Amino acid sequence: MSLEIKIINATIDIFREKGVKFTMDDIANKLGVSKRTLYENIDSKETLLSLLVDEVFDSIKQQGQEIIKDNSIDDLDKLKRLLTIIPTSYNTIDYTKIHEIKKFYPNIYEKIINRLDIGWKPTEILANKCIEEGLIKKVNLYLMKSVLIGSIRILIEDDNLHKEKLEYKETMKNIVDIMFDGLVIK
Repeated sequence: MSLEIKIINATIDIFREKGVKFTMDDIANKLGVSKRTLYENIDSKETLLSLLVDEVFDSIKQQGQEIIKDNSIDDLDKLKRLLTIIPTSYNTIDYTKIHEIKKFYPNIYEKIINRLDIGWKPTEILANKCIEEGLIKKVNLYLMKSVLIGSIRILIEDDNLHKEKLEYKETMKNIVDIMFDGLVIK
């Protein structure tokens, strides 16, 4: 495992404990390396957070590709899974603390929002396939994407997840369930 991946994994652990208030000293201590060694590999905390964002979103993209290729699940289940992906290798991230990034690292937060907004093509293709197969209603896919991204933004822009002691993964599942099944008991 490369030192950069070890640094990212250590950052996830520290982020879970301290949110964005962690220090580079915290990371160095966790890894058992000097701060100098850390800075030889990562030049700043902001760079580290940027790498973390890329790693998480790349993991989401990879997991999405695996879901799409999985022939053991039907297209509707694939779509639900795509819309609720939490990168499994990074499921220890405390998503309830992401709102702090907006306050302290607005450039990193913008990167998160940009990454949320791109990479929807495979999901759109699958949603269109589900529409053609009569599995879901014909909907405006831009609106569907906007509802989902809007929901995610609301969840990460404030600390209500943390206050309400809600799990991000379960909350996203509930949002997708509401999108798919509505609120009416049938």
